[in-house]
This record gives sequence, C-alpha cells and structure tokens, in this order.
Amino acid sequence: TDGGFLYSTTDLAAIRHRVGTEKAERIIYVTDAGQASHFSQVFQVAQLAGWVPETLKLEHVPFGLVQVRPLRCSCV
Repeated sequence: TDGGFLYSTTDLAAIRHRVGTEKAERIIYVTDAGQASHFSQVFQVAQLAGWVPETLKLEHVPFGLVQVRPLRCSCV
C-alpha cells in the first residue's frame, strides 16, 4: 500500500477516539452538503461496531456546496 488512509477509516477512528478517550457526549461534523451520504454510512458503521453509546449524539450539519474550478479554466 501507499500508506494512505481512506476518509471513512479516519472518521471512524476519530469517533472511536472521541468516545473512548475524550468521553464525548455529542459530535458535530459541519461539512459540504455533498458529504451527507458519507457521514450517514460512517455513523451506521460506528453504531454497528458498538462504538456509539446510547447517550452519544452524532450529527452531520450540511453547509453549502464546495465547488472547485477546473484546472484549465479561462475564468476571470
């Protein structure tokens, strides 16, 4: 492998750390609206893995949409 990590595994590790080490009661992710499906899946996996106590609230707050200009753009 190239030593890289997938966004999903990084987000899952962050949830596990925040719950286990930091004793989080609420975790809020504020990201691009296009990430809604990603966070829905990550939250479901964390719950299935048993990492989400009943008292923990996981939330995704979609905020706008990030648009990237093409590399070869004649935009001004």
